This record gives sequence, C-alpha cells and structure tokens, in this order.
Amino acid sequence: MAVDTLTAVSLSRNAGVDGKAATVMTAINAANTMELDCSALDLAKVVLHVKNTNAGAKIVTVAAGDFSRKDLGTLAVSVAATTGEQLLYLEAARFKKSTGKISLSFEAAMTGLVGAYVLP
Repeated sequence: MAVDTLTAVSLSRNAGVDGKAATVMTAINAANTMELDCSALDLAKVVLHVKNTNAGAKIVTVAAGDFSRKDLGTLAVSVAATTGEQLLYLEAARFKKSTGKISLSFEAAMTGLVGAYVLP
C-alpha cells in the first residue's frame, strides 16, 4: 500500500491563512494510507480536518501508535456524505508512532480532503 504525505500548516495568532483546499489540504486516495510527520510538532497543538465529498458517509481511521495509550486501539470516525466534515484532535500517547508519524486510512471509495493545522 502506498503512503501519501500530509503536510501541516502552521497558524499564526491574530493572522489568517489561505483556507483554499488546494493550498492547505491533501486529496484523499482511499487506496493509500496518509501520514503526518509529527516528530517536530507538539501533537497537543495539531488539529486534523477531514472533508468527505463522496455521495455516502465514509469512515476515516486513525491507527494506534506505539506509546502508553496504544492499547485503546484505533479511532474510527464517520464523516457524513457529500459535504461532511470532521475535526480530529488527537493525543500523542495513543496515536503517535515511534517514527513520530500519525497514520490515517480511509474507507473504500472515500473521496475528499484532509488538512493538518498547528496552533501557535
């Protein structure tokens, strides 16, 4: 399975960021996993934004990581059909891998976009 890279966008306090999907979000390829490298990020300041453009509700799954709360397992979040959006605020102890990455997978045929935002 191929891996797509999700790049985080740093937000600035009292400033805006271009919110156009093409500039800050990564397209979902349901056949691939998607990874966000958090090795240099404080995960407590990262928010993921998932948009579903498929005609049916779809599931995005965050894989369990390698640290103390990994036994809680994966997190599966349903994203509503067509214009559904979900924000995910994740804890490092449960989802971060020893490589520093967070891994997402998508239900078959899911289309849409994923963004990662780092709060100041």
